[in-house]
Amino acid sequence: MKSKPSVITSAFFALLNAGLWEKEVDLGSYGVVDYRAIYSLACQQQVVGLVAAGLSHLAGNRPSKADIAPFAGDTFRLEQRNGDMNAFIAKLFSVFRKNNVPAILVKGQGIAQCYERPLWRACGDIDILLDEEHYFDAKTNMMKKASLVTEEDDSRLHVALVMNSWVVELHGSLFHKFFPRLNTTLADLQSRLHQQRRVRLWNNDGVDIALPDPDLDVVFVFSHILEHFFEKGVGLRQICDWCRLLYTHRDTVDTHLLEQRLRQMDIVSEWKAFAAFAVLYLDMPAGFMPLYSPASRWARKAHRILRYVLKYGNFGHNRDTTYIFNASFLKKKAISFRDMVGETVAQLRIFPKDTLTIIRHKMSDSISRAMRGVR
Repeated sequence: MKSKPSVITSAFFALLNAGLWEKEVDLGSYGVVDYRAIYSLACQQQVVGLVAAGLSHLAGNRPSKADIAPFAGDTFRLEQRNGDMNAFIAKLFSVFRKNNVPAILVKGQGIAQCYERPLWRACGDIDILLDEEHYFDAKTNMMKKASLVTEEDDSRLHVALVMNSWVVELHGSLFHKFFPRLNTTLADLQSRLHQQRRVRLWNNDGVDIALPDPDLDVVFVFSHILEHFFEKGVGLRQICDWCRLLYTHRDTVDTHLLEQRLRQMDIVSEWKAFAAFAVLYLDMPAGFMPLYSPASRWARKAHRILRYVLKYGNFGHNRDTTYIFNASFLKKKAISFRDMVGETVAQLRIFPKDTLTIIRHKMSDSISRAMRGVR
C-alpha cells in the first residue's frame, strides 16, 4: 500500500508549488506548521527561494518573523549572488562576442529566466556550450585566466575552471555518460543548434546571451535530469527547472517533434514517469505537460521518484556521510556497499532496464580502468 507523505512534506510541497506557480496557498489544514523543518527540507533540495515565494502567497494565519527570518535572509543572499553572477556572465559573453566565439549558455541562469522571480532561483555553475573548434580555443585561452582547472573529460569534451570565484564549465558536447543510445540524437540536436543557430536570446543587462531554442532545450534539460538521477541524485530544483521551461514555452514547443525525439532516444517511459511526478506532486498543469498520462503505472513510478528524490536528491548531498569520520575502514566499506545496494534497488523499482544498463556500463568501465592500471 502506498504510504502518504508526512504533514511536513505535504506542507513543504504546498509552499513549493505556490512559489513555483505564483498562486495562493492555505496551510490551515496542516495544523501547527514546523517552518524550521520546512526550511531544512528546502535547503536540502535547493528551493529556498521558491518556498519563500510561496510564503508570500499565504492565505490565513501567517508565520512569525522568527519563522520567516531564515527564508528572508537566504533570498536576500540569493538576489545578490544571482545579480553578481549575471554581471559576470554579461562580461564573459561580451568577450566571446568580441572574439567571434558563438558561445551558448545552457542550464542554470538561462533556465532561471523562465521563473517569475529569476533572482530567487538557487544558482550553481555557469555552463557554456561550444562547437568542437571553439571549445579547444576557449579552453586554451580561459585556462590562462583561471585560478583552478579540473581534469578534463576528453571523451565528452568537458572541463571546469574557476574564474573570479565562479565555476565555469565548458562543454564541447552534451553527450550522456551512461546512455550511449541518447548520444546520436543529442549529436544531431547540437549540430542543429550550432549550424542553424537555433537559439533564443536573453537580454542580460544589455548583452544578448544565446540560449538553446526551446525545442532543443527541453531535450537537453531532460537528458541531464536522467544523467544526474542515475549518477549522483536529482533534486527538486532541476525538476522545477524542467517544468518552468516547458510551461514558459508551452506555445512554441513542438510536442510531436518532442515525442519523435524521445522515441529515437528510447526514453518515452522515463519522460512519462517524471511527467506524472510533475503533475501529481509539483502541480504542473496536466494540459501543458507533453505526453502526460494519468494511468496508474505512471502514478506508482511518480511516488517512487518522490521517495528517491527526497532521500538521494540534490546531487546526492542529502546522503548521511557522517560515518566517514568515525567508522573503521571495514565498517565504512560495509555502509558504503549497503547504501549503494539500497540506491540501486530503488532505481530498479523505477527504471529497471536503465538501471541494468548502467550497472553493465559501470562494471565495464571499472574493468577497463583496472586493466589500464595493470599495464
